[in-house]
Amino acid sequence: MGGSRAVVVAAVVMMMLLCVASADVCDNTRRQITACQSYGLGLVTRPSPQCCGQVTQLSRQTQGNTPLRRQICNCFQGYIKLLGAQRFNSLLSICQVKLGYTISANTKCSQIR
Repeated sequence: MGGSRAVVVAAVVMMMLLCVASADVCDNTRRQITACQSYGLGLVTRPSPQCCGQVTQLSRQTQGNTPLRRQICNCFQGYIKLLGAQRFNSLLSICQVKLGYTISANTKCSQIR
């Protein structure tokens, strides 16, 4: 059990480091989806209902706020460097959350509306 805690702590630290451009937004985003860490790290095969609820809430908070959507997109791009785009986008699919864009290394966050 101690080993998996160390992995989670290391992953959280890496996520924070990857979000240099919008540190406050990325930090808040990371805190808002803490229930998704186990899924993101591959420790479980499906995201928990709490994870899906957190992702849904985050999506709702960004509706109609283009600057925030762009900042969070940049944070998500940092997360996919750690988790992989397929795992991240499958989380959105399983939780039935539509961002209006797909997260990949090629997503141009500055063009999101």
